[in-house]
Amino acid sequence: MSRGVDPSYDPSVMQFAKLLPYVLPAVPTCSNMLAVQNIRRAAIDLCQESRIWRETMHPLPLGNESCEYEFEPPTGAERVRLEWVTYEGRQLEPTTEHQLRKCDNAWTIARGQPNNYLEMNTNTFRLWPAPHGWFSAQDSYMPPINEDDLDVDYQNKPCAVLARISLRPSIDATAMDALVLQDHYSAIVNGALSYLYFTPGHPWTNPELGMKHEQAFSQGIDRAKYQAVDGNVSTVRTTSYGGL
Repeated sequence: MSRGVDPSYDPSVMQFAKLLPYVLPAVPTCSNMLAVQNIRRAAIDLCQESRIWRETMHPLPLGNESCEYEFEPPTGAERVRLEWVTYEGRQLEPTTEHQLRKCDNAWTIARGQPNNYLEMNTNTFRLWPAPHGWFSAQDSYMPPINEDDLDVDYQNKPCAVLARISLRPSIDATAMDALVLQDHYSAIVNGALSYLYFTPGHPWTNPELGMKHEQAFSQGIDRAKYQAVDGNVSTVRTTSYGGL
């Protein structure tokens, strides 16, 4: 008899409980729930500090005049930082409302070729200047009232905006990106044990061991930072030779 596949199974995520065999033997009598809470806490801190968990979003415009774009993190995740934004393949520079007000008092109504983006809140950003058109989730064009743009065929133009954000697990998450968790499970286990050993009033409380695992966790975060920066690609060394 063949065993059916669970339709809710998602290989792209991994449960924090998968790390329990690496944590519980070191903290006798610790409950599964408390261990998972500290595994999640360590995963949040690692992702927050290293920005190793990243996803590329296809933002959804909220309005045809404000040109604000919304991105929705995966279930159980929260945005850490908006890493970059491109418009029609061009990298845009980050800015702030304060900087825009200094260079253009009418920045909220400016239209043109976007050069910058600014975050409006944790899930929304805006392009500046706003492009002459915007696109819905179905890539359908909604033109602003601008006679100069009436002869432009935006209807058949693909969505032009891409955004990449770094993520962390939410405080009630039970799982996270499987690859990140697998690649950095050792650091996360060290972080969880550090938090548990520093927790007072338990049979396993041990500040000395807590400091040891805290140091290992910090080193793991540093390794994740480097991986986030270089994309886990080795640097190619070049050497100059004489002759031909």
